[in-house]
Amino acid sequence: MKGRVLVVDDEKAMLLALKGLLTKEGYQVETASSGDEALRRIETGNFHVVITDLSMDGASGMQVLERARAVDPDLGVIMITAYGSEKIAVQAMKLGAADYIPKPFDNDELRLVVRRCMETVLLRQDHRRLLEQVRDVFGFDQIIGRSPRCGGCSRPLRRLPTLT
Repeated sequence: MKGRVLVVDDEKAMLLALKGLLTKEGYQVETASSGDEALRRIETGNFHVVITDLSMDGASGMQVLERARAVDPDLGVIMITAYGSEKIAVQAMKLGAADYIPKPFDNDELRLVVRRCMETVLLRQDHRRLLEQVRDVFGFDQIIGRSPRCGGCSRPLRRLPTLT
């Protein structure tokens, strides 16, 4: 399995198309037909990437983005919209969106954006896991000190007087 993706859009045709496209790429894909449903799924699911429409009834794509990033700062969020502007794209990127794609989009472009986003998320998770392993093995609590011993005897070495 390449990773878990949540697709959020209030257009059923778009959900089906994206699910089919990404499933063929090897991703495990789940869908949500509203922003409110997406918010619930993000809380309970373990997703790597969320692809969300910007304009939906109920919770907007921006609200989905903000909540997703609050739940998991490493979660990649890709915004898609037919009604976007440069100002909205900049706002989405400032809030932590991994990318912003205007509709209609090219399937190859979407595949590439999802692949890059997924790789970034998985690398961050691996990095965090490795840091924790290193901290567990080489962390401050793992430092053990010993006084020097003289050639195998059990007595500690005596300090030599310093010359003044």
